[in-house]
Amino acid sequence: MLLDVALTDPGDPRIAPLINAGVSGDGHTVAFSTYMVPPANRTEIAFFDIASGRRLDRTWIIDGSGANRLAASADGRYLVATTNIFVAVWDLKLRREVARLTAPARGSALVARFSPDGQYLAVGNSLGRLSMWHVSDWRLQWQAEAGHNGYDVAVSFSPDGSMVASSGTDSKIFLYDVNTGEMVGGAYGPDRNNWLYAEFKADRNELVGYFDDGSMAQWDVDPGSQIRSACQIAGRELSEREWDRLVPGQPFRPVCPA
Repeated sequence: MLLDVALTDPGDPRIAPLINAGVSGDGHTVAFSTYMVPPANRTEIAFFDIASGRRLDRTWIIDGSGANRLAASADGRYLVATTNIFVAVWDLKLRREVARLTAPARGSALVARFSPDGQYLAVGNSLGRLSMWHVSDWRLQWQAEAGHNGYDVAVSFSPDGSMVASSGTDSKIFLYDVNTGEMVGGAYGPDRNNWLYAEFKADRNELVGYFDDGSMAQWDVDPGSQIRSACQIAGRELSEREWDRLVPGQPFRPVCPA
């Protein structure tokens, strides 16, 4: 066992029997959150050095809410805690809280994910409407106008960081442009009305998702792949008449690979 620590007294009735954990992106620090039930109503997050198992001297206190999830930036600088009211941000270098993020359409913040380049933080909430934040100044970039009929339960960035996928309790996946928040597509079915957790593959624009009934599915969301598949099925190019119907106002051009 790499790390075995005692956070609280297991018999303490003031502490909810649920612990969230998060590891810093550089692999040096691990954080454990515990929730003190009302009337205390606060989250306490303790930090440990992974190599030595030593508890670090600063504890993060979040009054008035429990932490839903913890997420870390890849560079090891930040840790975020999603709560029922806001998203709290801890600077591991400064060893203090540096921001609290609240989107216009609030809902409970449930899940968070940093972009591959560390420039953005995506947050999913109980309204099913994803929000995107600038890490440099923790400014809101956008909040999705439309989303899930239910909760966001997983957020994943495409390998190049241009798209972000939100999957939810309605067994659907929505794809958004990271810069603008425009919904650029979705991945649907099989429609089981189950919770769906989806993740981009590390090296391609393919999503792998698993449902809470134990089944799995895969989607190819690369436009180039879709074009190649359509051309292969049709066995020919689009005609000019088909082009005018599907892409009105645009000059005709071949789309199928040679």
